[in-house]
Amino acid sequence: MTWAFEQDRELTWRDLAVLVHDPAMISRLSSLHRLKRRGARMGTPAQASSARSFHGMVIAFCPDQAMLALAENLPGVRGVAAVAHDNHRLLDWVGACAPQHLGGQVLIGLSPSATHMPQRDEASCHPTR
Repeated sequence: MTWAFEQDRELTWRDLAVLVHDPAMISRLSSLHRLKRRGARMGTPAQASSARSFHGMVIAFCPDQAMLALAENLPGVRGVAAVAHDNHRLLDWVGACAPQHLGGQVLIGLSPSATHMPQRDEASCHPTR
């Protein structure tokens, strides 16, 4: 959380969104439930894709490539953090976007050509809209 609030000193809990594949995870995991109680928005990728406006940081919880791509391209997103139990699922994203390491196991991503992942430009990995 520190990272998100360091990016923008005016950020509030309402400016933080967490994407989860299964909404039941919010009540099962105390860390997600606590964020929701503080005012963070919670939703699934399907709900996020229909959102009309959001201006803040997105945490992609246990993301797959589709969730990360969606999070990166949501209008108004200032930054994306990926949190995963299985960090190896993030290797392609790490290789394509070279994100800042915030904690946990250090991952060295494979180059996009080695993983057959299309090249992405810097703007698609780190939105500044």
